Amino acid sequence: MEWSRETPNVQARPRLRAVDFVPWTDNGKPVILARDPLGITERVLVIPRELLFLLSRMDGSRTVLDLQAEISKLEGRIVFREELERLLLTLDEAGFLENDAFRARVKAVEEEFRRSSTRSAYHAGRSYPENPVELQAWLDDFYRHPQGAGRPNPSDKRRVRALVAPHIDFRLGGPVYSHAYRALGESSGADLFVIFGTGHQGLPDFFSIASKDFETPLGTAQLDRAVYEGLRNRLGGRFQEDFSHRTEHSIEFQLIWLLDLFPSRPFKILPILCSFSHLEVVSPDQAGLAAVRLLAEALQQTVGELGRHVVYVAGVDFSHVGPRYGDPGPTAQSLIQQVLAEDLRLFDALLTLDGDEFIRLVDRAGDRRRICGFPALVALLQILPRDARGRLLAHSYAKMDEEGSFVTFASIVFEE
Repeated sequence: MEWSRETPNVQARPRLRAVDFVPWTDNGKPVILARDPLGITERVLVIPRELLFLLSRMDGSRTVLDLQAEISKLEGRIVFREELERLLLTLDEAGFLENDAFRARVKAVEEEFRRSSTRSAYHAGRSYPENPVELQAWLDDFYRHPQGAGRPNPSDKRRVRALVAPHIDFRLGGPVYSHAYRALGESSGADLFVIFGTGHQGLPDFFSIASKDFETPLGTAQLDRAVYEGLRNRLGGRFQEDFSHRTEHSIEFQLIWLLDLFPSRPFKILPILCSFSHLEVVSPDQAGLAAVRLLAEALQQTVGELGRHVVYVAGVDFSHVGPRYGDPGPTAQSLIQQVLAEDLRLFDALLTLDGDEFIRLVDRAGDRRRICGFPALVALLQILPRDARGRLLAHSYAKMDEEGSFVTFASIVFEE
C-alpha cells in the first residue's frame, strides 16, 4: 500500500521522488531547499540537513516502522511515529512523494500542456525580468558590462553558421552570453534558428523536438512548422515527445537573446532538447551516436529541401566541479585554473570540428568535469559543414556556493 493523505499507516513504503536538494543557510542554520525539478509543484521546502539521511532511505523498500527504527538508531533517541508522519504528510502535500496523488497531478499538468498551442515563458519573473522594458535594460547591462562584448555593430556582416552560448543563470554568465549574440548580431542572421538545449531532467528518447511556439516577454518565437513536419515524416515520429520542454531553461534563455537582437526581423525556430548524459553518446551499443546521425541527416535534408537559411545554436555549460557536484571540497583557486586550462583543450577540438577527438577527450576522462551539454555539442559537430571556422569569444566561470563549487562556460562562434 502506498502512502497517501487518506491512508497514513505504518506499513506504507514511502518513495521520495527525484527532487532537487540545494544547500542553503537559513538565519545562520544550515538547511536544504527541496524543490521539484519538473515544476509539477511550485512548493519549496526548507528541510534541516540532519534529515537528509532519512530522506535518502525513502526509496520505497522500507515501511514507516523501518524508517522510524533507522532514524531512532542514528539519532540515539526514540523518534516518535507522529514526527515521521508529519514529515511524510508535508512531503506528500508538496508533491514530493511518488504515489497516486502525484501521478494524478502529473497527468493533469501534461494534459494542460498538450492542449496549449504555445509553451509559456516558464522562467519569466524567476530567472529574468517579466517586464519587457526591464528585461531589455537588463540585457543591455550585460552587453555593457566590463566583461561584456558591447552592443553589435550592424554594419559588420559575417556569415555565422552556429553559436555555442551558455545556459547558466543570466546573473552569473550574462556578459559571456553577450559575446555570442554580438557575433550573431553582426551577421546576416537567419530565417531559421535550430536551438539545441540540454534536457536536464532526462528524456524518454535521445532528443525531444518541440511542437509549439515559445512565448517570451519580448514576443513569441514561432515554430517552423514545415521543418517540424518534414522531420516528423523523415524520423517516423521519433523524438516527438515534447513535455520535457515545459520547464527546461536551456532553450528559453537563448530565445530571450534572439528576440532582443532581432525585434523586427522575422525568423522561426526549431527547439531540440538533447540528452543529458555523455554515457548515452559513448554507450557500447552506439545507440546515442546513431541517434545523433539520424537527426543530423534528417535535419540537413529537411532544411535543404525547404531552402532555409539556418543558424544552429547550442546552449551549453562546460565543467561542473566542487562539492555541489560530488567532488571533495572546498575548492582551491588553483583547481579552477586547471579546469579552465582543460576546457581549452576541449575547445581546440570543437573549433576544428574534430568530433572524434572531442568525444575521445571527454570519454577518456570519464566526463569527470560533467559537461552539461555534451550530446548537444556532438550533434552540432555532426551537422556543421567542414568548412566552418570556429572562434572562441569568451570563457569564464562562476562560483555556485560557499564551498567554491563552480561552473565554466564559454561563447564560441562558427563562421563561413
